[in-house]
Amino acid sequence: WPRPSGPIRRLRVAVLDSGLELAVATIVRSRGSEFTTIEVDRSLHPTVRGRLFVPGGEHRRNTGIVVLGGSFGGMLVREPRRFAAQGYPSLALAYFKHDDLRSSGSNIPLEYFAEALEWFREAQSLDRVVLMGRARGGEAALLVASEFSGLVDAVIAQVPSHLVNNG
Repeated sequence: WPRPSGPIRRLRVAVLDSGLELAVATIVRSRGSEFTTIEVDRSLHPTVRGRLFVPGGEHRRNTGIVVLGGSFGGMLVREPRRFAAQGYPSLALAYFKHDDLRSSGSNIPLEYFAEALEWFREAQSLDRVVLMGRARGGEAALLVASEFSGLVDAVIAQVPSHLVNNG
């Protein structure tokens, strides 16, 4: 059947017995909103690097999410894309092995993350910022939130260590 246009789809399901409706349910599914992807390089910020996912339209929320990858470096972009499709401005923040950043995850100043959080909140006019990290990024998220609690409203730490590991 033809696909409906727009961000919301409704599917009506009915159970029939000899043409008589016994039960009816409507399933509502959101396809997500469109978003713009912007590379964060020297033209946008002197030190912060990453990729910004900015949702548009009426579905945009006032909570943003900064996502940190793990020990592989670079950027983790799958989750920020999904968040942006649901209306959350998102930043895939690189902190090593990307562009002109360090080649190693060792000795990265926590102030780098704080600077990125402040910039993201201001640039996107956000009320709340969530910091999400996976593995080593989860460790970083917990450290940053404990050191700069005023910059982070919530933390999602996926498989972090219970210890701060050396670089």
